[in-house]
Amino acid sequence: MFGTKSGPKYFASSYHVTTFGMFYKVKGISKKTGLGVVNVVFRDDEGKETLKSTGVQVKPAHFNTKTGKISPKDPLFPEKNVKIQAIASEFEKALRDLERAEITPTATMVGSIVSFNAAVAPLAQEMVLTGLKEGHAYIASLEKQLAAAKAEVARIEANVGITALEKPILFQDKLEAYKEVLKRERKTEGTIKNYTVAGNALTKFRPNVHMKDISLTFLQDFQNHLIDRNILNNTIREIFVKVLAVYKYYAFELDLPITFLTKFKIVPPRQDENKIILEDNEIKEIEDLEIKTKGQYRTRECFLFCMETGLRYSDILSAEKKNIITDKEGNKFLSFATQKYSKQVEIPLTRKALEILERNKYQFSRPQESQYNQALQAMAKKCPAFQVEITKTGYSGDKVLVTRMPKWKALTSHLARKKFTDNALDKDVTLMALAEYLGHTNTNTLQKHYANKKRHAKKEAYKLLGE
Repeated sequence: MFGTKSGPKYFASSYHVTTFGMFYKVKGISKKTGLGVVNVVFRDDEGKETLKSTGVQVKPAHFNTKTGKISPKDPLFPEKNVKIQAIASEFEKALRDLERAEITPTATMVGSIVSFNAAVAPLAQEMVLTGLKEGHAYIASLEKQLAAAKAEVARIEANVGITALEKPILFQDKLEAYKEVLKRERKTEGTIKNYTVAGNALTKFRPNVHMKDISLTFLQDFQNHLIDRNILNNTIREIFVKVLAVYKYYAFELDLPITFLTKFKIVPPRQDENKIILEDNEIKEIEDLEIKTKGQYRTRECFLFCMETGLRYSDILSAEKKNIITDKEGNKFLSFATQKYSKQVEIPLTRKALEILERNKYQFSRPQESQYNQALQAMAKKCPAFQVEITKTGYSGDKVLVTRMPKWKALTSHLARKKFTDNALDKDVTLMALAEYLGHTNTNTLQKHYANKKRHAKKEAYKLLGE
């Protein structure tokens, strides 16, 4: 068995610096207000620390000391998170510079570099401002030239009968603008990413498509293109929801027609009736499997905990001691706001869930989801129970797409959530209560995607046969 603790480590990538020696503390907590100040801390291999205050005040219950993020429970969380990240970036830059120089960072070195950079920043800014004055004068000159060029272009367009309204506007440009609207509305990163996916699908069909090109024929051709690529109906529907949302949002501004949208027939939603449900003997084999890597051990612990609680993969880091509450009867619940919908949930913790938490010291390590699923499949591949062949049925337009594979290939993080639901229904937990635990606003999703309907129908049949 492997533990979850490790000493301070640091490494650089081309995108960001991950610093396991870096963490956060809330210091100077006021007894009157309950607020403390967030500090960024670096601890070196010898256990020595250097820290810098962010000036951000927060309630400790609203702050994650591992990620450095303030939860949405704090009404000013976006602005405060930006300030915290600014100070954290100073530490990351110092560590990156030392890494490039192949110097092992110490608390003293990191603290000195951060202080030095803070001291020289005003001087650098003054030098930049001097250069900016000259730059602004040059830009003003260029703007005059640009204005003259635009006037000449307008004159030529007028001569050949082109008006401003007739200039082509790319769908992709409006898609990017719409994503900015979604960001201002504080939509989740996942939602915004889905719009990017829809835009990429449209670009593959027809690069540089203009807003005015979208018509009934265009939509029908685009849908046929997706069907030819064997894209599943539910994915096609999701793509069109996003594409049409962008088109409708700008239709009035661009004087685009919308009546043709009522004539467009989108493919029907069709679900795979071959639901994949984990069986108890399969789970037992996963639990008993001898694990040789820390990554697989941590993945298994997360997976087992999610089966006991119904947590999404994205919420596993919320399984912390500070989020556990106890009712009058002594029952414990995991209380937090979900990442996907920011919905507050209170999930009952079973004896097994508490055991998993305790042996992991109330701290899970979460790899990237693709790595997580790969680790799950690698473990299941070694288990005899997962060698059984399963059938997955998909629908693309009117086509039926049948895929057969060993069950281990279908193992993903989401199956833990489905197993939790199946176990709860076996224990006669109501759909309404389950929807609350899982963070759904209603029971429709549960009935569509989660429940093993055939098995539960068979169970209910015995009630009739017993009469």
